[in-house]
Amino acid sequence: MWWSDTAIQKEIGLAPDVAKKIDEAWQAWVKRSKPVFDRYDQEQEVLAKLTRDAMVEPEQYRVQLGIVEGLRSMLNISRLEMVYRITKMLKPEQNKKLQDYFERQAALRQQGGPGANPNGRGRQ
Repeated sequence: MWWSDTAIQKEIGLAPDVAKKIDEAWQAWVKRSKPVFDRYDQEQEVLAKLTRDAMVEPEQYRVQLGIVEGLRSMLNISRLEMVYRITKMLKPEQNKKLQDYFERQAALRQQGGPGANPNGRGRQ
């Protein structure tokens, strides 16, 4: 995660105690969210099977699609709220420096240059 990266900590002036608080908050979110992630994965598998088999009526398919998308929406809302909580733990100038860092990394990924995150994701 970015808050564990000493280079980023140094660049934005993130104190170790704040990095620890961010990590604790993130880990708590991960733990709280695990049951929803697990259910999402299960329901996504059901949807994939329904799609492959193409044996149910569109109405039945829509119900499963609604379940999957509802879980995905819950996870996205929860994740974005957690990102916001983390942002609130930073001073405004730290947040600005962090955003600048992410923008540089995104530009590197687009160019395929060194330092690009191999998994193609910005924030982690």
